[in-house]
Amino acid sequence: MLVAPAAALLTALLSGCAPKPPGCDDPQIVDRFRLGIADDGVKQISNNIEAAGNWRRAGANQLRAQLDAFGKSIKVEMVTITTNGYDADAKLHSCSANLMVATDGSPVQIERMPYSIQGTADGKDFVLSSPQYQLVVAGIMGAFDVYQSKARRAANSGQAPVEEAK
Repeated sequence: MLVAPAAALLTALLSGCAPKPPGCDDPQIVDRFRLGIADDGVKQISNNIEAAGNWRRAGANQLRAQLDAFGKSIKVEMVTITTNGYDADAKLHSCSANLMVATDGSPVQIERMPYSIQGTADGKDFVLSSPQYQLVVAGIMGAFDVYQSKARRAANSGQAPVEEAK
C-alpha cells in the first residue's frame, strides 16, 4: 500500500527537476518566434497558391520568384518584451511584446501581443504559443497581396517594383 504513494511522490519530485524554460526575452525564444512567423507566413501563402492550382498555371515561375523575394523581405521585430508571470508548477512563462513585421508589401503591427513559453515534460524543449499568432500570419498573407499589386503596377508601367523605405 505504500508503493503507490511513494511512486506518486517520486513522480512529483522528478517532474520538479525539469529545468525552467527560457525566459520571455531569451534570444532563442525571440529568434524562434521571428523565424517561425516569417516561415509560416510564406508556407501559408504557398499552400493557398497550391490550393488554387496556381503553381501549375502559366506564370508560376514569376509567382515563385515573387514569393521568394517577398519572403526574403520579411523582417520581424519584437520590442518591449515583458514577463507577466511564471507558473512554476506548469513551468510556464506568460509574456507579451510589441511585434512589428515589415515587408515589401505592408507593415503589420501588434501591440502587447501575448505569448507563452512552457517547458516540455522531459525538460528537453519548450513550447512557444500565442493566441494571436495566426492573426500575424494572416497579416503577412495580406501584405503579399499588396506586394503582388505593387509588382503588377510596376510591370504595367515598365518599371521595377519600388521597395518601401524601412
